[in-house]
Amino acid sequence: MKAIDLERAPSEVSLLNIILRVIGIGVVVVITIMEPLIGVAILYALGYLILAFRRPDIAILLVFASSPFQYDLSAGGAFRFSIAEINLVLTFVALVMLRIVDHRRVKYGPAFLPVLLYLAVCAIASVHDMHNSSAYVALLQMFLYLVVAVIVFSQFLPKQQTCMLALRGAVVVSVFLAIAQALNPGDYVLGLHKNGIGASLSCGLIIAVDLWFAEKDVKRKRLLLASLIVITLGLISGLSRGAWLAAAAGCGVLTIVRREYLLLARGAVIVGLVFMLVWSRLPSQYQEYTVGFDPGRQNIALRLNTIGYTQQLFRASPLIGNGIAIRKDIDATNLFWITLAETGVIGLTAFLFMHAALLYIFFQGLRIVPRDSAYASIYSIASALLIAHFAHGLVDHYWSRGALMMVWAAVGMAIGVTLRLGPTAPLRPLGTGSAKGSYI
Repeated sequence: MKAIDLERAPSEVSLLNIILRVIGIGVVVVITIMEPLIGVAILYALGYLILAFRRPDIAILLVFASSPFQYDLSAGGAFRFSIAEINLVLTFVALVMLRIVDHRRVKYGPAFLPVLLYLAVCAIASVHDMHNSSAYVALLQMFLYLVVAVIVFSQFLPKQQTCMLALRGAVVVSVFLAIAQALNPGDYVLGLHKNGIGASLSCGLIIAVDLWFAEKDVKRKRLLLASLIVITLGLISGLSRGAWLAAAAGCGVLTIVRREYLLLARGAVIVGLVFMLVWSRLPSQYQEYTVGFDPGRQNIALRLNTIGYTQQLFRASPLIGNGIAIRKDIDATNLFWITLAETGVIGLTAFLFMHAALLYIFFQGLRIVPRDSAYASIYSIASALLIAHFAHGLVDHYWSRGALMMVWAAVGMAIGVTLRLGPTAPLRPLGTGSAKGSYI
């Protein structure tokens, strides 16, 4: 068969493209008729890839803003995934394809070695347990967040305002979830557990607080303040103490970084009034549930059992641990003891070193960016979310979808800023004010 000359036979090439497209559409139609679920999945994947190619800012927005919706779409498979995780993988595929076309490498950034070190320790600790599918699932989940999410959000964000679009989208979704939580107090809202919603709302609150700190436009600042009040209302109504701890830790970090002590004091007064209003309207059993720490209660007993069990595992293998499948087999509500049981002292050291390295990178970035730039907000939010979710993991789940995606996506944004940033890089202020120096 004679090969087609791409330069001399454009009509033949066009005809070939048309034929291939018709065949492709026909295959999808046949699959959709025979297996509707598979057909819909293929159509969604193709549509999302096209969106990621043409409007990466919208693709990133969908990944970040859909993170709180933790519905399992795996249909009972071993590896459970949500819509945000599907969107993340598809966006990563689009990124890799674009890099191949552009003959450019996919980069991770300055945090590669600390993250690789922790992943390597986890893999080594789990070698003896590779017959357990939970080990593979846990490793794949860690790779998805610590590697894929960071790469996508660091390299698929060419403009500062793309990051801001994703962050503001998360605030909008948080307001929606907060209203739903406030109107329907209970363990499950919209099919989501209150602790999962609480973790997402704490992230949304932290993002909203930083945007409120940085905003110069009076109308937008008032709108953000209203969003803060609504998210706080939902956060309190959810009665998730781990989420409260995370929100407090994150807002504390923002206050130190931003040095907005007076503004935070004003916000704290408003939050206090909202808290007293909500608390006074809560039924007595909910009030007792919130302030009680009776070991006989189921949720407290489960946490104590987790601590006791992981302490036994740690004593059995204190250096390298017993493998990361543990987090999938028990109620992993204490990050400190879970990490020691899974990867021992070496793993805990690597985990803490990874966080310390990231925070060092972010604080170094804050030294050179103007305080009213979008880059400053990205660095501040990433730092606050990283510490907030760490605090949340000390009393609740750390390795669970939702808030975890928001945290490591924000880390990716900050890594992306570091990859692009230079001492003389032009920075666009969030409001109308000009740059007023750095934070640190």
